[in-house]
Amino acid sequence: MYLKKLAIVNYKSCRNLVLDFTEDLPNTFIGKTDAGKTTVLSGIGLLLDDKSSPNLVKEGQLSSDLSTTVASDQEYKAVFEELKLPQYAINQKGSVIVIGVFQKQNGDLESEFDEIASNHLKWSVESHSGEEVSVLRQFNEQNPGGKYYICAKDQRDDPLELWNKNQNFLKDHRKKLGVTDEEIKNVNEAGRYKNIEVFQAIYNKLDTTSQWAEFADFTKKDRVFFPTYKFIDWKVITLKGIEELAQDAVSRVLEEYDEKIRTQAETLSSDATKKVNQELQAKFDKIKSELANIKSINARVYYEPRKTVSEITVEKDTSDGNVRLESQGEGIKKRIGFAFIRFAALENLDEEVKSKKHVWAFDEPEVHLYPPEKREFYEIIKQLSKGVFQTFISTHSTVFVDKSQLNTIRQVQLKDKYTIVSTCSSVSDVHSSLGIKNSDFLFYDTFISGEGDSEEVLLPHFYELYFGKNLEKDSIQIINLGGESFWKENKKLFEQMLKDFKDPNDCVFYVLDKDTNAQGNNVYLVGTNDLEDSIDDKFWIKLTKDSCGIDLNASDLQTIRGKLGAGADKKFHKLLSDKVAGDSARTEYLPSKKDCAVLMKGYIKDKKYIPNGIENLFKAIESKNGK
Repeated sequence: MYLKKLAIVNYKSCRNLVLDFTEDLPNTFIGKTDAGKTTVLSGIGLLLDDKSSPNLVKEGQLSSDLSTTVASDQEYKAVFEELKLPQYAINQKGSVIVIGVFQKQNGDLESEFDEIASNHLKWSVESHSGEEVSVLRQFNEQNPGGKYYICAKDQRDDPLELWNKNQNFLKDHRKKLGVTDEEIKNVNEAGRYKNIEVFQAIYNKLDTTSQWAEFADFTKKDRVFFPTYKFIDWKVITLKGIEELAQDAVSRVLEEYDEKIRTQAETLSSDATKKVNQELQAKFDKIKSELANIKSINARVYYEPRKTVSEITVEKDTSDGNVRLESQGEGIKKRIGFAFIRFAALENLDEEVKSKKHVWAFDEPEVHLYPPEKREFYEIIKQLSKGVFQTFISTHSTVFVDKSQLNTIRQVQLKDKYTIVSTCSSVSDVHSSLGIKNSDFLFYDTFISGEGDSEEVLLPHFYELYFGKNLEKDSIQIINLGGESFWKENKKLFEQMLKDFKDPNDCVFYVLDKDTNAQGNNVYLVGTNDLEDSIDDKFWIKLTKDSCGIDLNASDLQTIRGKLGAGADKKFHKLLSDKVAGDSARTEYLPSKKDCAVLMKGYIKDKKYIPNGIENLFKAIESKNGK
């Protein structure tokens, strides 16, 4: 099932918020800082994560997560009316309440559902034509850990809660109402009636209406039918968080063993129950004379299997065998966490059943990622969304905003100090919500179009060295023109698209290899032939030593540079690659152009090493912006 609707009442800035969600695309929330984006994501967690709870006022505390001004009775009533659900009639003013409407999907609630689900959940599904399930969770001083409720039909004025009753009670009520065998639907058409078959027939005889009733089984046997929740804060990636990502990434394999372990646990529970009751009976027989009117004492043993993925290890080029991830730095942990997200996306492609099993909420996933990495990450999130993951994104970055899917983008704003959310209907809505300047369809004021991958990696790095801030601070976007074979065609295509919004001559700068012989006021050529040969020799000497294990000197590099120029068959990277490949002392081949560029970011730390053509570009940007 996927989360179709969510209501949040009295939680921080979300006083009376009702939201609709999409199924197979990222649900993106944009807005200024402190508008309530993260609060919305946390509100989803309050519903789906039974271990999650808000901070409520306790003795000695001055603040809590309860809205300072709680929803009025009229606002509270309007929430349920908008959801088309019955009122939950309580004094809500001291409570945080979250309500979720889940939509059934293909593959949901089938054979396993009949075997495992509680009668309460089954009846709730039946009450809503088998398509939706509505769950409410309330937090207050009496229940600070939260209590779950589910919507199902019951007798109008005197609720019976027949799903909780035993066979004798149902038998008596059936007799009282005159329910015949013909009025009971026996699904298997054989054997004794199941309790749910009997009470369905009873309810058919009564005047019923949808009502809320406590739903204790949400955290027990029925939990498996609702998606799990994970809040992914890229600013703080923990070992526990990575282990949880790993568990979701290999969930299909784990599910194979879940059933085996569950079956074994049920067998052991049954065996243990028999022996425990034998032992209790033996002890009871010794003292039964002291327990008047008591015939026996029995108990049930229940083993609940628990699975965890832990003790993750990695083997690196620099390590002697496997090392525990917990001993590694933040950089390695984030890379491994990112890898597990990618694994999950890949597994998504192979899933035959696409019903949602996980809800992943990404809070500001753009943090610490370069523009190319952001775009890759967004594509992965979109890929996750097409399978068993329902995804939510809180972001300040336009990279995570898909202009072609404006209906999936929500503006989050504060009105009278409380959060309101609306669907974006135009690009200008996105501009306003993000607080960015007037810009084109990609929401940037200036574009630097680089010829290929090396420029895409190094230009943001050089920009930070030169200006002391990143490109997004100045609303500048890097465009990769696709390399020497495609740059001309892609340049034309990009300019054609941009003309509908603004004049490319006013906002686009080009960084191209010198051997393109391109010309123009906004064209900046680098190198003798390309960007690679414009980088100082000492950095190539260090790179080949660190990555390939060979010792080159300035003379070696000058020999390579002597082969460059107009009409040269090979460029610098290819010539250097041939040099490394022919060296018997090498431990590895030269990395690709893009990988070399990534390594160069770690070597070049002073702006004096920025290539001349790129430095001239930055001076032109300074002049354009009046800096």
